[in-house]
Amino acid sequence: MSNYTVLIIEDDAGAREALAKFVTREGYRVLTAENGLLGGEICAREQPQIVISDIKMPEMNGHELLRYVKDNCPLTQVILITGYDTEDSALKALQDGALDYLKKPLDLEQLSVALGRAEEKIHEHSEALKIPVILIAEDNDQTRMHLSAELKKEGWETFEAPDGQSALKIFSEKKIDIVLTDVMMPHLGGLSALHEMRKINSDFECIILSGYGEEANAIRAMRDGAFSFLKKPVDLEQLLLTIGKAMARLTLSRALKYRVRDLELSRELVLRVTSEKDILIQLNEFSLKTAVEMTDSLLDIFPLGVIVVDRTFKIRHINNLLSRLDAHIPHSFTEELFLSLHRVGISGFSYKKLHTRIRAAFSEKGALLEKLALTPHAYIALVKIKVIGKTDVEDMLMIAFRGERGSR
Repeated sequence: MSNYTVLIIEDDAGAREALAKFVTREGYRVLTAENGLLGGEICAREQPQIVISDIKMPEMNGHELLRYVKDNCPLTQVILITGYDTEDSALKALQDGALDYLKKPLDLEQLSVALGRAEEKIHEHSEALKIPVILIAEDNDQTRMHLSAELKKEGWETFEAPDGQSALKIFSEKKIDIVLTDVMMPHLGGLSALHEMRKINSDFECIILSGYGEEANAIRAMRDGAFSFLKKPVDLEQLLLTIGKAMARLTLSRALKYRVRDLELSRELVLRVTSEKDILIQLNEFSLKTAVEMTDSLLDIFPLGVIVVDRTFKIRHINNLLSRLDAHIPHSFTEELFLSLHRVGISGFSYKKLHTRIRAAFSEKGALLEKLALTPHAYIALVKIKVIGKTDVEDMLMIAFRGERGSR
């Protein structure tokens, strides 16, 4: 369950009510406003952690609201909603500091990812931790209440259901992280309930509780996506360990979704692919120098560490994420600079090997988009780009670094 407040600003009453219902189900406290002017007043007064707003609104549009929020609530994350004809406007909003934009009609799974990304950003400036929410579906009253009491001692929030039908109803109304369910229950069995839950939302993990003779059903549930199964009577220490592992997998799964969206937004902002598959950054009305300067400001929004070099290995840009590592950044991409990236989880790849690959990339004709895997979650990406000014064209290489999660 989140401790965060979400302000929803939408002039359409029906859309506003539907959004509020979904965001409440996701576990947030919800405030609403029917126009941007009122939304700005509520934002300044209540200081919500997240704002969801339509771009087209009376009184104050989404861009004006975004500027107001950034001036008055600088840590608030803003998610904008755009129609099919306002995508360029939404991309401009990203440059101005919006976290994300969502197209109409809304995809609720994408909204859930956007909210998760917003929480992740907020956590960077806060010590607040999300409390895991566990649904216990068990028809034995004594067992159910005992498990709930023990899990609450761990600081987790629990909901209890005496049968599968009740469990399904709770799941449809609340944001659940872990489902702990018996196999055999009245009204609706655990496996059937699990199947129906996945139709509603797949963003959870499930642990099956099986009695004597129910092992085959438990194994079938795992084949259908359950995280694990435990035999009854449940060993409490084993249960706590299993829930911890399930939460770790759920957290990783969510984080990967957030990174995918980060990359999608970065690509939309910076890259354009021509019919020849060349990747271009084109600002024809400016000189090459001005074009590069403007491109630099865009690269600073990348969620990855980014260095742009020319053929001579001269650094043409290093984004904020990496420049914070060292106040004395060299003019060229040196081995010393590469070794400093160990602090953000980049290791297991030699500078000499990367140096050779960069030289080869400039010699190759056509586009290049290559990923050099270091570990399952860390990599170096090479993207060959052409920067086009009014009269100048220059080949450059964008080197993006993704370190192991949690490295600093």
